[in-house]
Amino acid sequence: MARTVPQIKALISDLGKAAHDLAEDPTKTTSQKAGGMRRIQSQIGVLSAELRDAKSLDEARMRYGGDMHAFSDLSTLTKAAPGLTASTTRLAPAQKVADWIRVKGMGGPTSYGPTSYGPEPELSFDRWFKGIATGNWRGAEVELKAQSEGTPSAGGYLVPTPLAAQVIDLARNVGRVFAAGATTVPMDSQTLKMARQTGDPALAWHSEAATINPSSLTFDAITFTAQTLPVLIKVSLELLEDAGNTDRVISHAVGEAIALELDRVALRGSGTPPEPKGIRNTSGITVQSMGTNGAQPTDYGFLATAIENVRTANFEPNAVIYSPRTAGRLSRLSDSTGQPLRAPDDVANLTKFATNQVPNNLTQGTATTASDAYVGQWDQLLIGIRTHFSLRPLNEKFVDTGEVGFFGYLRADVQLAHPAAFNVVQGIL
Repeated sequence: MARTVPQIKALISDLGKAAHDLAEDPTKTTSQKAGGMRRIQSQIGVLSAELRDAKSLDEARMRYGGDMHAFSDLSTLTKAAPGLTASTTRLAPAQKVADWIRVKGMGGPTSYGPTSYGPEPELSFDRWFKGIATGNWRGAEVELKAQSEGTPSAGGYLVPTPLAAQVIDLARNVGRVFAAGATTVPMDSQTLKMARQTGDPALAWHSEAATINPSSLTFDAITFTAQTLPVLIKVSLELLEDAGNTDRVISHAVGEAIALELDRVALRGSGTPPEPKGIRNTSGITVQSMGTNGAQPTDYGFLATAIENVRTANFEPNAVIYSPRTAGRLSRLSDSTGQPLRAPDDVANLTKFATNQVPNNLTQGTATTASDAYVGQWDQLLIGIRTHFSLRPLNEKFVDTGEVGFFGYLRADVQLAHPAAFNVVQGIL
């Protein structure tokens, strides 16, 4: 039975307390704390997605009335998701790729009918994966029917569009840049051009009978080019054939792996093909230094300056992303009485995200343990994602260990709508 909104909130609260306890545990090493924090963040990401679905389900029940038990899960809803139309080109963090695909009519049948063991369940990436890996489709009849749109080709399988969307949405739920507010741009083809405003009209007060000079908006275009992100999946045959709780385990693992790499490339991608160019290496952002050889923060001034820089460019920063080390050092700042140092309101109002995809081994002058912090208006970060991906079985590669391997790839790109919306602080020790 699906968990209720209060139950999910209670679990998220418990994980928050666990994170606090872990950070304060003197018996844990820095590496152990970092690993524990990653696991907690991943669990919170999964629960946040579940919470969003639970809230949407409650809203749907109230909206459509009737029997309150009529909606067992969101897969029974075929109406357009709020705010999404067939012409939608950008998805906010709260909007799902799966909903966009359904609204566009790209997801195939909305119902595959009942199965041999009961009513129709929600399509599951994990059951589909188990079916193509083992050839045993019992309990996965709806996934087998959906597979008709993912016919094997050149030794691989095109993941059925609704299932691919599930994994993409899981990655978006876990990724820190998406949580910060990055915009998803679904791509139907290898390249996609999008107009970008580069200048505002110049206005001037008008004197009677004076000539009015023309003024207009100026635009250019940004081009998304889908680059290939490979994923190697390895699962034991025993797990696939015997375990009864594999549902979502595989999809979560794939989604988390994709999210980590999208976080890294969105923040620090080199731009050298085939790797997309991330915020740090995009011209037009503001780069703020902590000094010639870097410095350890002693107050929140560097973040206040970053906020000011983004606002000076006429954008409103909403979040900061930095490494767990930086997050820990900021949380330990204290005033002259030994009490936790109070952050200025502007800094306190930033949503804060920590990720190990921001490294702590960068060079700043003589320092070799420097790190960055990314402050910005995050809806100006655009992640273009092809709405399908493929899996190719590696039947022989792991036969000596009794495992099944699959090589998969997703195609994506990163662009900034307006680079000036971002400030990168470098040299944080």
